[in-house]
Amino acid sequence: MFGKNLEILIHNRKANKTAFCKYLEISRTTLQDYLNETTYMTSDKIVKTAVYFGVTVASLFGEEDDNYALIKEMIVNQQKQINEITEQFKDIIEQQTNKNEQ
Repeated sequence: MFGKNLEILIHNRKANKTAFCKYLEISRTTLQDYLNETTYMTSDKIVKTAVYFGVTVASLFGEEDDNYALIKEMIVNQQKQINEITEQFKDIIEQQTNKNEQ
């Protein structure tokens, strides 16, 4: 659960993995091991990770309330992407309409 939640945070926050690794003083390989849950973080690194992403330690381990927050964050990010695409389509339609009127 920890590795999956960490992966979601990294993806949703568009975190730079190299900068995150530098902050934790770990290698990219070690980060991948954390994500795959083949190696586990020490307690001090868990706390630093929570601070880095502005989440609770509990959320990193999938506490039910915190899972809701992670899912909500994913939905909000997806809605932003949908809104951006909608605006792009509106621009394209407007450009085509203007061309046709000329």
